[in-house]
Amino acid sequence: MKYFLIAERYARGLSQAIPENEALENARQQIEAFAGLLAQSHDLQSALLNPSIDPGQRHAVLNDVCARLDITGPAHALLTVLLQRGRLTLLEDVANLVGQLSDERLDRVLATVATPMPLEGEERARVLASLERWSGKSVRMTCRVKPDLLGGMIAQIG
Repeated sequence: MKYFLIAERYARGLSQAIPENEALENARQQIEAFAGLLAQSHDLQSALLNPSIDPGQRHAVLNDVCARLDITGPAHALLTVLLQRGRLTLLEDVANLVGQLSDERLDRVLATVATPMPLEGEERARVLASLERWSGKSVRMTCRVKPDLLGGMIAQIG
């Protein structure tokens, strides 16, 4: 719980520092992209989270990855602060909370859809439109493939 409250402070700080909705949405996408890469890459975790590596080298790695992912502005500043303060392990929670704050500001809900096969193209668009009609709000949809489902889908909103 203590760490969640710390992550919430960073997320709220970013949200308050970005008054424009479009800029906050852009920062959310950038932070989520970096968090996804960090979660998947053991080498990146080793380079950024290992305290025995020189802080200057860790900062250089962060800047290089941010440049490759085109992460700029407030999102880059947040990642730099998290690295400097040894809080990069909170990035997943920070990314989720920034998403929630962005959704609140844009009067949008998050929907998670699980299907036995990937949703693509027109089918994905139809599901998104149905969820928007049902919820009465704009929907940010994430999809997961669950091969153990026999058919249909599971949609969770909020």
